[in-house]
Amino acid sequence: MEYYLIFIISVIIFSFVGLNLFSVLVLTIGAYAFMAGFDLHQLSFLLFNNAMNLKDKSEIVAIPFLLAASEMLVNFGYFGRLKTFLFCKKNMKFWSFFLFFIFSSIPAGSSLIYNRILKENFSLAEFGGDRDGYLKANFFLSALSFIMPVSIPVIIIASLLNVSLKAVIFFTLILTIAVFVLYYFIFIRRYLTVMTSDKKGTLTGILPVVIFVILFFYLIYAVSFPVNVTAEILFFTTLIFVFLQNRRDFPGKLLVSIKNTILRSGVLISLVYLIGIINFFHIYTGASGELFDYLLFSFANSSYLIISVFIIAFLLLELIDPLGILLILYPIYYSLLGTYDISYIVFIVSFTFFVSLGLMSNISGLPGNFYRNAYNLNSADIYQIFLFEYFIIVVVSFFTLSFFGSFL
Repeated sequence: MEYYLIFIISVIIFSFVGLNLFSVLVLTIGAYAFMAGFDLHQLSFLLFNNAMNLKDKSEIVAIPFLLAASEMLVNFGYFGRLKTFLFCKKNMKFWSFFLFFIFSSIPAGSSLIYNRILKENFSLAEFGGDRDGYLKANFFLSALSFIMPVSIPVIIIASLLNVSLKAVIFFTLILTIAVFVLYYFIFIRRYLTVMTSDKKGTLTGILPVVIFVILFFYLIYAVSFPVNVTAEILFFTTLIFVFLQNRRDFPGKLLVSIKNTILRSGVLISLVYLIGIINFFHIYTGASGELFDYLLFSFANSSYLIISVFIIAFLLLELIDPLGILLILYPIYYSLLGTYDISYIVFIVSFTFFVSLGLMSNISGLPGNFYRNAYNLNSADIYQIFLFEYFIIVVVSFFTLSFFGSFL
């Protein structure tokens, strides 16, 4: 079981000294290979074999295509057009905002992309100039998008745990809609006053976004295509429609979209690849079996152990981004879910939503880091501003796990 301890401790220590997660995982694998007595030939075979296994996972193959479609919609301004189209009538503020959330968060794929969508399309003035209210809404909606279909983190974890993506998507959709409606009437409607422009939007102008959302659910549920085939169809459909509507500036913006896609998807797939190798060492060395025995001997009630996983995740929030936490704790909660009668689907939704708290951490690239710099905030300010949102996320996460953990 010392392999698990080395893994977690190395992540914490190396994160403190400023190493990124990719570097930490590579160093951990090197240490594992040395401890297990692997020579260069054996390690090379392991690296190659894991790469071959990874390419057979449809969820992982889907990531670049989903991100590319998302980047195109963002860079060609389709979410601005979506806002103009939906907010043309002042007496439909809830339905306009609700539809904007659905039709923007689903194609976004990444909460970081969705936070960018919110920043670009809703101004501080539209929230009555209230800085805290503006930041609260941006954070909470970004946190919801972290589990909203088509969420890349959810796709990755569903793939690692071999869970039906159709079932996970259905459950996350129900949960996010319910929480969105609750949060809108408690908070957002008091602040939001959208500034509509004289220019009226048309359905044709937002056609790629609408087709993306409808086609995704049709292909997944009606046709039952694998997610990689669905992602490829969505990408090429989006590409064709974007080209037809934006021929003049198509090459330049497409190039930016492809560059961003390669960077994002490369990082994500690399992390999943490295976690797969680390999990192999845990199984090969018997560390997983030792962990099973320890858990069964030490914890008669699975609730205490699951809570401890959430506590560890909370302690890591300031060191590692949310997706990184999901990945580095995977070997541990995979063992727990295999040991106790806990629904994989519910755990994915609950735990993923919980670690979305880390979006406000002071880590480069995350919304929290941007807002600290843009509004001259410190960590104490952040915790004070988002206390209510943190509370909702924690309550919803534990409520979901407690009441549905053994049903699905």
